[in-house]
Amino acid sequence: PAGLIINITADGMLVIEREEVSVEEALAMVSVEAFERGTSRAVDVLVRADRSAPLSAVNGVARGLVKLDVPEWRLATDPSGRGGGP
Repeated sequence: PAGLIINITADGMLVIEREEVSVEEALAMVSVEAFERGTSRAVDVLVRADRSAPLSAVNGVARGLVKLDVPEWRLATDPSGRGGGP
């Protein structure tokens, strides 16, 4: 099954499933996935950031994933600069 994809736009906004969300909302979605899977270690997260996205936005998500005990997640960048996307 596909995991959770957190897009980060060039202006630092987080987008999940075409909806703008806060860092807190994104992490709450990760928590729900962890609950449904029985452990945060089973959550599959892809953070897809626009290459122009502020590093602070990426770091905010990364810090939250660490706090939720998500040991592995993937980071991808959008080389076209289109702002991530669904």
